[in-house]
Amino acid sequence: MRTHFGTVFVTAALAVGAAAGGAYSAAPVAVSSGMPLSVWTNKAGRVVHDFGQDAFGWAEVRLASGSGEIPEPVEIMLGEKLDGLGVDMSPGGSVRAALCRVAGISPGAWQRVPMKADKRNTGPQAVKLPSEIGVVMPFRYVESPADIEVRRMSVAVPMEMSASSFRCSDAKLNEVYGFCKYTIFATSFAGLYVDGDRERIPYEADAYINMLGEQAVWTDGGMAKATMLHLLDNPTWPTEWQLHMPMMAHDYWMATGDIETIRANYGRLKKLLLRDMAREGDGLLVTQWERNAPLCDIVDWPRCERDRFVFTNVNSVVNAFHIRALRDMARLSSALGENGDAEIFAREARAKADAFLSVFVDGDAGLVRDGEGVGHSSIHANIAAIAFGLLPDDVRSKVMARVRARGMACSTYFAQYLLEACFAAGFGEYARALMTDDGGRSWLGMKKAGATMCMESWSAEVKPNQDWNHAWSAAPLNIVSRFVLGVRPLEPGARKLLIAPDLCGMEFAEGTVPTAEGSVKVSATVSNLVVETPVPARVVWRGTAHEVAAGKHEFR
Repeated sequence: MRTHFGTVFVTAALAVGAAAGGAYSAAPVAVSSGMPLSVWTNKAGRVVHDFGQDAFGWAEVRLASGSGEIPEPVEIMLGEKLDGLGVDMSPGGSVRAALCRVAGISPGAWQRVPMKADKRNTGPQAVKLPSEIGVVMPFRYVESPADIEVRRMSVAVPMEMSASSFRCSDAKLNEVYGFCKYTIFATSFAGLYVDGDRERIPYEADAYINMLGEQAVWTDGGMAKATMLHLLDNPTWPTEWQLHMPMMAHDYWMATGDIETIRANYGRLKKLLLRDMAREGDGLLVTQWERNAPLCDIVDWPRCERDRFVFTNVNSVVNAFHIRALRDMARLSSALGENGDAEIFAREARAKADAFLSVFVDGDAGLVRDGEGVGHSSIHANIAAIAFGLLPDDVRSKVMARVRARGMACSTYFAQYLLEACFAAGFGEYARALMTDDGGRSWLGMKKAGATMCMESWSAEVKPNQDWNHAWSAAPLNIVSRFVLGVRPLEPGARKLLIAPDLCGMEFAEGTVPTAEGSVKVSATVSNLVVETPVPARVVWRGTAHEVAAGKHEFR
């Protein structure tokens, strides 16, 4: 997989806010230069330069040596997509294309192609780039007159992509892993987790999935911390998005061991449990779903991806996230020595889990209802209950049968929890089938459409204004790391690990997962498992758990 080329310079970190515990900055980004992988002349006599993959940045041009000088302006086209002749200048939605003009091109120094800022992603809420970066856009192709050389200056956090790897006997899963891995790298251009190029705004659910993906390939934690603090200062409107923040804080702590950032923002994180919305009696949250409310339920996005979810004030998906957030916050409270809070949150989580079963679950029918008093059972209600461990084993197996029958009946965002639910219920082979499908609602389907990073949604038909660079759609990356290779932290800072690979019906899988304590190597076949761990680990293989010390271990 090609990432960045030679680094030209690394920017200073851009200060983006001041949270409890001090000011914080976006992660520094590197600017790297790269030449096109292929060049050809189209039917109009213009030259198309193909860089192989999309990247955020700008183009620079110069005349080929000895070609003289072009004083008058020439047209340079940049874009993410091709049409029949060259760069598609009307690609639709938020897929990018730009017509630029450059004057005075000479054979000497490289000259930057000027681009205008896009009002769609440079508004007051959008993350600003360092001044030395200037205007950037995602593009793969540049179209120019003949005799002009082009290079691309790409912007991204300088992650070490070789620190992680994955290879298995399913070529399609290898392809999807690489596709999602490149997405995490290339969408880091802002030094914070943003929603893509359409708005360039951090959102809580986007950031959580982005963080899980980054943790699969890179252990720095700087973007995760900065984005978490930014979102505490700038929360967004969906109910479930705010409930993602205790989840994000918990998983950040487990990966990095940084409890002090949690301590400094503990009060604000507690408020995002939304306990003030709990009703008397069973404690389930009573929420709203009207968009004009200051905080309202979203379930999934865009709206057409909700599997006809029926909204009520007591919503099963919202309450599933609430219970998950309470459990995570209980562990954080205990780590901070806030034992009273820890006991309260753990007790509430248990009581509300019981209420969830009573109010939303029909165990005999094997379904989870969308809300209190509602007969409809969407895939989302069932996925959330399985993924967050809210169902007894006998009920879970019935519910999973219903989930499996529905296929990918959710968005690229909720696919994260669909895949987690598959592994929680022992359906790893089905999860692989979902990740390697090549139809219209799949990651390989995105590639067929021409994207080299994950799209915001499955297709333009689903979301007409979508972009082609959205890390919230990169769930397979963290799923492969956490469930196929099976590497997850058991103690904060990855001081102890769980290594529980799932071959998902494959002949072999192997890879490297970086952690804060060093790299973990896993190599599994149907008859043999070899792991190399930098810390003590619990290795689960063929249903048996083995407690091992740091080092290399083999199981047959």
